[in-house]
Amino acid sequence: MKLSSTPDGGEARTPWVVNLTVLQHGVTPLAGVRPEVRISHGTLRRTFVARPTGRVGVYRARVVFPLAGTWRWTIWDGFSRTHT
Repeated sequence: MKLSSTPDGGEARTPWVVNLTVLQHGVTPLAGVRPEVRISHGTLRRTFVARPTGRVGVYRARVVFPLAGTWRWTIWDGFSRTHT
């Protein structure tokens, strides 16, 4: 799993647009999955589905943190595991 950026320093309600590259066995770009960016802040949780970009294995998510504060975020790669 590779990310084009991280949300560090972002502002609440300002979109974080990130490309996720999903690699099978850490090597081969993987098509046909539905990766997700999952965020949480206390009991508040949101999930953002990443959509294919047209490049094999690359998906784009538009993530919005609804409130200021410290958020936990993880990436579900759509086929085998959650990345932290």
